[in-house]
Amino acid sequence: MLSNKVKRAHPLQVWAAGFAVAILKKLNSKNGSENGGTDSTLQKAEPQMVEAVVLASLEKFFKSVLNMPEVERKFRAVVDAALEAHPHCPQLYLYSTADKVVPYESVECCIEEMSKKGIKVSSFNFGTSPHVDHYRNFPNLYSSELHTFFKECFPLSKQK
Repeated sequence: MLSNKVKRAHPLQVWAAGFAVAILKKLNSKNGSENGGTDSTLQKAEPQMVEAVVLASLEKFFKSVLNMPEVERKFRAVVDAALEAHPHCPQLYLYSTADKVVPYESVECCIEEMSKKGIKVSSFNFGTSPHVDHYRNFPNLYSSELHTFFKECFPLSKQK
């Protein structure tokens, strides 16, 4: 179980934030913008307002869905199992301080808890990279971290 040192984000907030990021990125890419801007007058004038409206709408949607008794029961069972029954195999955590979806403190707390359980943990904080954008922003560094992790997990044995 994750330590009480760090307040974990409520699942509906994580889901809403994740979907909001995906929707806003999709809108930005459809409008031909690489840097997050769009041709929309509304989004040029008030990008934070658009983000807030999308996020609030998704939070309401997920609140209604995740609070359905059957959905909540199944979801809670999956989350609890994932948090309490991690496999004892090496784990790699690639995250960033700039992530608006999953707080970096929660990731670092999870890393600490897995280490306490005797699980070999590797991690890398990409710092400025937004949620799930690490490879896009730092392809060489990301690939290097994966390569190093896989080499440690699957060492090549010399054939005789």
